[in-house]
Amino acid sequence: MQPNARMLTLACSATMMAQLGVTLYLPAMPVIAEALNISEAEGYNSLLMYLGGAAVPLVFAARVIRIFGRSAVLLAFCCIFLSGSVLSAWTCCDTGFYVSRTLQGLGGGGAALIGRALLSEIYSGARLAKHLSLLSYSFVFALIVGQVAGGYLVLSGHWKVLSFVMIFGSVMTTLLVLTVQ
Repeated sequence: MQPNARMLTLACSATMMAQLGVTLYLPAMPVIAEALNISEAEGYNSLLMYLGGAAVPLVFAARVIRIFGRSAVLLAFCCIFLSGSVLSAWTCCDTGFYVSRTLQGLGGGGAALIGRALLSEIYSGARLAKHLSLLSYSFVFALIVGQVAGGYLVLSGHWKVLSFVMIFGSVMTTLLVLTVQ
């Protein structure tokens, strides 16, 4: 695979990982709330935790990238997402779940942010517009498929299966980061 194609694949993967962090869990929230012995409204607070975590990289990512480099920071965000996913798989309480979702948001938001930036560094003009539209398609794909897949996964198994799907996605994205370096 050509280096630019790898970058595009990495950017789309990071975007899908970040979006699936929201949509995969949406249909599972009533089941998660019941399993953690919290109200459904408290369960949906985990979505706010995720989105709050995803907003944090907007504040500091540019400075950290200047210090450590794009690849190292992207790798760190993927590892943060992986850590949050692992914690989500093993949590037994609402606080642990909230922390795991915040970590997933931080990692997913940062990875998606850098993924978009990667495309603007290697493409310009019409090619950039074409590749950003592909990035938008991956976002919409994750938006639709995430909710459907999340519903089926919860119906056919335990809600923690979602965490293992996110672990798999973050490992795949991390491997893409390592091949692009």
